[in-house]
Amino acid sequence: GPLELRVLRERLRTSKANATEVVTTLEAHGLAVRFRLPADRRTAAVRLTAGGRELVDRLFPEHTERVASAFAVLDEEEKRSLAAICRKLAA
Repeated sequence: GPLELRVLRERLRTSKANATEVVTTLEAHGLAVRFRLPADRRTAAVRLTAGGRELVDRLFPEHTERVASAFAVLDEEEKRSLAAICRKLAA
């Protein structure tokens, strides 16, 4: 569904300028559309187009497989430690 640009920036932990550039690039490739929310015309949001959703649906399984393969070398304790480190860095 639609995602406010502010929320996108927070999730990506990036600047307004960078998030805008990413969305502009996605729009240029026909993968996303930017719009104003009807309830608050000041709030910008973005959503994937059908083509964007198809791309995500096609690439996500490949990405998941690569991540699983990369983490397969870690035992459970190492995975827990890495997760804790990532949470600390993200805070």
